[in-house]
Amino acid sequence: STSPFSIQSVNISQNSSAQDGGGLWIQSSSGSIYASSIRDNNANNGGGIRINSGSTLISNTTACQNSPNNIKGGYINGNGNNICD
Repeated sequence: STSPFSIQSVNISQNSSAQDGGGLWIQSSSGSIYASSIRDNNANNGGGIRINSGSTLISNTTACQNSPNNIKGGYINGNGNNICD
C-alpha cells in the first residue's frame, strides 16, 4: 500500500511532460494539496495535475494557465480554490 501524501505551500510552475501530469502525476495514492500554486505547466493531458486514481483533497490552491487543462481526474474540492477555466 502507499502512504498518504501532503503538499503544502508549494509553487509548482513551468514544468512539462510528453505524457500526462506536467506539474504533478498522482497514481494510486491519496492525500492533500493545500495553499499551493500550480501554474504554467504543460503535458499531453493534465497539464497542472493528472490524478489517475486515489483520493486527493485540494484546498486553498490555485491551478491556472496549465495546458491543456488545469486538473484532469477526480478530486475532492475543498474550500478556497481558484481553478481557472
